[in-house]
Amino acid sequence: MTHYIIDGSNLLYFSDYVAECGDDVILARQELSRALAAALGENDGSAKNCGITIVYDVHSWIGPTEERVGEVKIIFAVGPRETQPADREILSLIERRTPSDEELVLVSDDNSLRREAMYFGCRPMSCEKFWKEFSMGYR
Repeated sequence: MTHYIIDGSNLLYFSDYVAECGDDVILARQELSRALAAALGENDGSAKNCGITIVYDVHSWIGPTEERVGEVKIIFAVGPRETQPADREILSLIERRTPSDEELVLVSDDNSLRREAMYFGCRPMSCEKFWKEFSMGYR
């Protein structure tokens, strides 16, 4: 099984959800998360035989730092913008993985993050390729 770790801010802005949601980033995150859950196929992952974790940068946050929409796990990485909290969380997830049958794929257009993820054996994928593979509409 393949598990996709998604750089949420990258995919969010690639998808144009922010613009379509009138620059309301919170609403855009919710819409993207629902679309990803739907793309997994009836929210159980069986249609694509994969899992998805999406990590969003948030710079001020009151509430849970993790939630789920269907089978999509959402992590809100909290911290100052200059510390790139989502990048740190993504690399931590990749480093902590235990050897298993799961292939890890990082979805991001951030080249430095992609290089670091590759060092830990994670396969990089562009936002555009992910968008096409999952037949995501809207864009």
